[in-house]
Order: sequence, then structure tokens, then C-alpha cells
Amino acid sequence: MTSYILRRLFMLIPVLFGMSVFVFSIIYLIPGNPAQIKLGQRASPERSLKWKGT
Repeated sequence: MTSYILRRLFMLIPVLFGMSVFVFSIIYLIPGNPAQIKLGQRASPERSLKWKGT
């Protein structure tokens, strides 16, 4: 039983890495600014920069 749990935990690492790469790629490959999409079309540039953390 312990070996099964360890095997499943080790399989979790590449799955989490793959999903992280996939989500990151989708967010940054969609057209437009992710901050602008999240905040809406009427958001000011200052608010967009504040949301992005820059």
C-alpha cells in the first residue's frame, strides 16, 4: 500500500508541472492583455499596471 501511494505521489509531479505549463501558455497566448481582460475594458492603465504588479 505504501509503494502505491509513493508511486502515485511521484506521478503527481509531472502532471502538476504539465498543467502549470499548459495554463501559463494559454494565459499568455490568448490575444490581448490578461490584466485588461480580468479588469474589464473600462479599467484605467494605472489600475491595469497595479494588478499586474509592475
